[in-house]
Amino acid sequence: MDSELADLLRRAFEKQGMRIVLGTGVHTTGRVNGELQVTLKTGEVLRPDMALFATGRLVDTEGLGLDSAGVKLNPRGVVEVDNHFQTSIDGI
Repeated sequence: MDSELADLLRRAFEKQGMRIVLGTGVHTTGRVNGELQVTLKTGEVLRPDMALFATGRLVDTEGLGLDSAGVKLNPRGVVEVDNHFQTSIDGI
């Protein structure tokens, strides 16, 4: 579901004239002659009006007692769900 929402949002941004850059990192950012400049790890230099840098999310399920309740977690600590977003415990 996250990928579907991300794709929908990407298309909406692109319709507004935004350029979405994925699959690379940022090497440097700063102002050059009063202008925002972003240099990507690929070497490409961008001069946008503004930039949004999103690196993802971290999951913090530690201390919630999910293991005591029997809720299955993956190795990253994310609650495992089925195709209906139900956990390994009925009602959760």
